[in-house]
Amino acid sequence: MAILDRFRTQARHKHPDAAVRLAFVQELPLDERDLIAEIAREDGDPRVRRAAVSKLMDPAALASIAKDDADDHVRAQAVAMLRDIALEAFEGIGEADGHTAVDAIADAKTLVGIAKNAPRESTAMRARHRVTDAHALGSIARHAAHESVRVSAFEGLDDHAEILGTALNSDFRDPTLAAVDRISDRGELDQIAARAKN
Repeated sequence: MAILDRFRTQARHKHPDAAVRLAFVQELPLDERDLIAEIAREDGDPRVRRAAVSKLMDPAALASIAKDDADDHVRAQAVAMLRDIALEAFEGIGEADGHTAVDAIADAKTLVGIAKNAPRESTAMRARHRVTDAHALGSIARHAAHESVRVSAFEGLDDHAEILGTALNSDFRDPTLAAVDRISDRGELDQIAARAKN
């Protein structure tokens, strides 16, 4: 009986009706990784692929889909899953999975979010090292949860406006003090003394 059930299950993911395939994907348990990955890569309907991507916990497969899928929504879902893996939003996600996810993400805004919010310091630092834009580095320096990530982002800053912005708006004391040390203009120092959060 189990063998017959298996054949019936496999037939549903090849069914000509996309609604049947979609329902099949929604019922699939997460441990059916190979089948989920196959559907996410190969199904002809973007809705079915997107549903499969939302259950796919394989960073390498998600990276390929985020880069190569023909549908914008499927690619966006793959990036969202990579982000969630990097942020360890799912049980059983390890450091290696988080790092692979960060390495696969090309979207700068997503990388900034990971650098600021990843619970694992090594993952946050890996994301920070992928960011080069001065405004993004300033945001990380002001708001990242991990001190080492804030320090690293601040050390990468050479934009005076971002350094001043860090002195004025940082949520944390360490980048504020580092920024003040790099400012010599008396007017700007007075402005920091009057308005800085720290």
